[in-house]
Amino acid sequence: MNRIILIGNGFDLAHDLNTGYRHFLDDYYLNAIKELFNPNNNHIFKDESIYFRYDYPLRTDYNDFLENIVFKNIVKHDWIPAREFHEYFGIKNQFLQIITEKKLLQNWVDIENEYYSLLLQIIKKDVNRKYNDIKKLNSDFEGVKNLLVKYLKREIVKSIQKNENILSSIYSDFNIRDLSEKALKAYIELLTENEIKDNPFNKSRIHQIRNRIRYNLFSKENTSELYPENILFLSFNYTNIESLYIKKEEDKSNIDVIHIHGDLDNKKNNPIIFGFGDELDDNYKVIEKLNQNEYSDNIKSIKYLETDNYKKTLEFLNSDYYQVFIFGHSCGVSDRTLLNTIFEHENCGSIKLFYYQESEFKDNYSDIIRNISRNFNSKIEMREKVVNKRYCKPLT
Repeated sequence: MNRIILIGNGFDLAHDLNTGYRHFLDDYYLNAIKELFNPNNNHIFKDESIYFRYDYPLRTDYNDFLENIVFKNIVKHDWIPAREFHEYFGIKNQFLQIITEKKLLQNWVDIENEYYSLLLQIIKKDVNRKYNDIKKLNSDFEGVKNLLVKYLKREIVKSIQKNENILSSIYSDFNIRDLSEKALKAYIELLTENEIKDNPFNKSRIHQIRNRIRYNLFSKENTSELYPENILFLSFNYTNIESLYIKKEEDKSNIDVIHIHGDLDNKKNNPIIFGFGDELDDNYKVIEKLNQNEYSDNIKSIKYLETDNYKKTLEFLNSDYYQVFIFGHSCGVSDRTLLNTIFEHENCGSIKLFYYQESEFKDNYSDIIRNISRNFNSKIEMREKVVNKRYCKPLT
């Protein structure tokens, strides 16, 4: 049996990397304000997306300025999304303005979901839509993507330490209690195959093996069958933190790594994929029927065809039964196309969540389970495969 380590942004966060969207926005504006307060710049900051000018007495630090002047102007819609910059505050990238508002009002933002929402507003000709032109939306979205990539490259320069708890989880034996009934049955048949061949009438011996499997009664000397034969690190991140956990000579598993959304260190052969990936959404067919390629520029399933990562993932899924470990992935609908393929595959025997423990009495297990549920068409299958909280544990 194999194992997939499904890696999301929470995996980076668990290693003290500030790679979330809100970290990116905070960093972008804070650096802009730092430049604004540099006398050598005449108290002006300007790039391809925004323009700041500060003519007031410098009686506050940039954090106060950011919160009390700049952000308040954004929320009040005093920024002018026009070709010409406003006298003091200007913005060319309207998408940046929208996600900044969202972050300010909710202290949280999902850039990919926001893009898809705006795309649908254009398609449906919503009277309240914030964009009228798909080309402008895609151009602004590309601008934000480029800013995000620059930020991540700076962030991953940090020194990162391996976490021993994560390491032990990755290479742990299978817990039989985690497996679905279908996977457990197949596993029993596999381990009793030789016993049946040697003596098809030795039913007591076969029954004994089955009970030992079901009740996890293998001794330490007899757990080789419970060790994952192949491990796939399937990362949805652009960073390479999983490399800390790849054992070499001493490891008993065959290991592979797939960066399904691209790699910051290998953009030529594995370019960054940033967009929306939910073909199961009712509106997806509407997008396809438009017969205008601009509307599918940032659909992940289209971008997957630019490399062989998706095909290699399917080959792994088809090769044998597997268990999924979820390390820091929210399992949101922006990745539903691929997650549905993984979770509802006939070889998926278990989905085990390693959740974020915020405090003694608060964690995000239930939130992620609800997200996982949205990636299933069959809720019966979902309840069969997802490991209950009793047998799960925090990521760190």
